[in-house]
Amino acid sequence: MGFDVTTFYQLLNSGFTDKWNSTPIPRANVSSQGQPRIEASSLDAAGALGLTLHFLSSAMQEISLQQFFALIPTTVNWHLDFALDILLQTLCNMPENAIHFPDHNEIIEDNLLIHACHPKLVGGFASIDGLSLPCQEADDPEVNNATYNG
Repeated sequence: MGFDVTTFYQLLNSGFTDKWNSTPIPRANVSSQGQPRIEASSLDAAGALGLTLHFLSSAMQEISLQQFFALIPTTVNWHLDFALDILLQTLCNMPENAIHFPDHNEIIEDNLLIHACHPKLVGGFASIDGLSLPCQEADDPEVNNATYNG
């Protein structure tokens, strides 16, 4: 799994950079009300997002991240903890990430798409790649074959 450049910049420009640059990294010896010292930070917003996405999407061990980003363990932990919080806030504030139940017109539109691909599925309004439906066995062999998920 990975992130393309467009997605990276979309995350960066949807609030991650602003939050990173306006909030001090939480530490015991730093006031949370103080001004961030961006020029003294080991990573800028793009570096912090890169570190976080590497951490989330790769099997790379933390020591490899330390070497890859040239950071000591404590700094990696501070940056990861802080950047994960900012990433969550950023994702929650992006309208395109909202999960919502479809309205009546969307259900009809989705059902037409599903029915076009799976003619025996009636009334469906949601589907995923690798369709695997938990269902009971139907009496009609054609319907049973169309809905088999084993």
